[in-house]
Amino acid sequence: MKRKFIIMLTAALFLTGCSSNNEQKAVTSETSEHTEERDITFEKAEKEEKNHQIDLSNLQDTLSQFETVVNIEYAGKDRLLVITDQMYLIDITSGKILAQSSDCNYVRGKIKVYGNDENIIIVGKEESESEDTFVFYDENDEEQPRVLVLYYDKQLNLSKKINVFEMFALNPFATTCVAVRTDGKLAVYDDNSNGLYLCNPDTKEKEEILCGKDKELVYDNKFQFQIANGIAFGENDGKIIFGAACLDYPSEYGEESITGYGSVTLDGKELYVEKAVDEYNIMDFFPEFAIISQDCGFTSPTGKVMKYSFSGNNTEVIQLKSQKESNNLYSSSEGNILASSEENENMGWNIRFYNTNSGELIEEQAYNALSSESYRSPKIYVFENQNIAVLYFGSLEENEKDVLYVMKL
Repeated sequence: MKRKFIIMLTAALFLTGCSSNNEQKAVTSETSEHTEERDITFEKAEKEEKNHQIDLSNLQDTLSQFETVVNIEYAGKDRLLVITDQMYLIDITSGKILAQSSDCNYVRGKIKVYGNDENIIIVGKEESESEDTFVFYDENDEEQPRVLVLYYDKQLNLSKKINVFEMFALNPFATTCVAVRTDGKLAVYDDNSNGLYLCNPDTKEKEEILCGKDKELVYDNKFQFQIANGIAFGENDGKIIFGAACLDYPSEYGEESITGYGSVTLDGKELYVEKAVDEYNIMDFFPEFAIISQDCGFTSPTGKVMKYSFSGNNTEVIQLKSQKESNNLYSSSEGNILASSEENENMGWNIRFYNTNSGELIEEQAYNALSSESYRSPKIYVFENQNIAVLYFGSLEENEKDVLYVMKL
C-alpha cells in the first residue's frame, strides 16, 4: 500500500511537472511573441521616424539651394511658394519641387496667394521701373502700377491675368485690397471712392457693397472709417472681413485715426466696426477668424495679439511671453498656431510657438546658428499637419546669401 502511494505520488509530480513545463513553454512562447511584436512595432516606428527625418533632410536640401529669396508664401495644404529669380512650388512632405516658372515679374512685391490642388491664384502688382524712388501717381495715370490677379495652373503656367483697374474701373491701392473667393469672385476695395465691391471676372460685372457718401464710410453714427490693412472672405464666404482706420464721428480736422477692424455681409446690410485698444496694423485671415497683430513704428510693442472671431464679432486678447514678440508674429498655415521670435543678445533668436485657441505657449526653441548683426529676424512658416516650421533669414550683408532652415516642432 505504501509502495502504491509512492508510485501514485511520483506519477502526480511527474504530470504536474509536465503541465508546469507546458505552461512555462506557453508563457515563454507568448512572451516571445509579444517581444517580437514589440520589436516589430518599435522597428516600424523607428523606420517611420527615420523616413520622416529623411523627408526633413530632403526639404532642407531643397531650400538650401535658394541663395537670394524675394518672396515666400503658403500655397495651399503642405506647399510653399518660393520666389527668387524664378518661382518654385515645393511640397513640404517630400521636399520635392513640384513646379518651376520664370513667369514671375508680378510677384516680387507684396502678394496674396490662394492655392488648391489644381490652381495657384496670386494677387500681385506691377513693378515700378524705379525701385529707389517713391513716385506719386495720379489716380488715372497710365504709368501707375496696378493690382493684378494672376491665375496659374499646378505646373505654374500663367493662364490668365486680370487688371482690376481696366476690367472693373476700380483702383485698389495695394494687393491687400483684393481678395479671392472660392468660386473665383473678387472683393475689391477702391481707394479712390472708399468703396467696397464684389466683382465677377467672368461677366466683368461689379456689385456695390459699401460706398461712402463723399468718400466717407460711417458706422452707427460712432465711427468714420476707411478700409485698411487688408480684406478677406470669411464665415463660409458670407462676409467680407477688413482692417480699418477709424475716426470718431463727426471727426475733427487733424485728428489721428485709430486702427480698427470689422466685417460686412455681401449685401452691405450687416456692418460691424470696432476700434482696437492698441496699435494693430497686420491682419491674417482664416475662414472663421482673423489674427490681428502689431507692426510698431514709433510705438513700443505690447506683447498682445488679438483673435477676432467673425461669428458674433467676438474678440480675445492673447498675451505673449515677451512684449517684443507681438512686433514679429506669424500665423501657421491653418491659423491654429502662432510663431514668434525674440533676439537673444546678438547670439540668435528664441523661437516660440503658441496655441491660437488657448493662448498657451506650446514650445520654445533656440536658434543660434546665425547672428542678428548679420541677419534679419526670421519670417516663420508653420505647417500644422507636418509639425514643422520653415524659418527664413534675410541677409543684411550684400554678398551673403539668405538662409532657409527647417525646424521640427
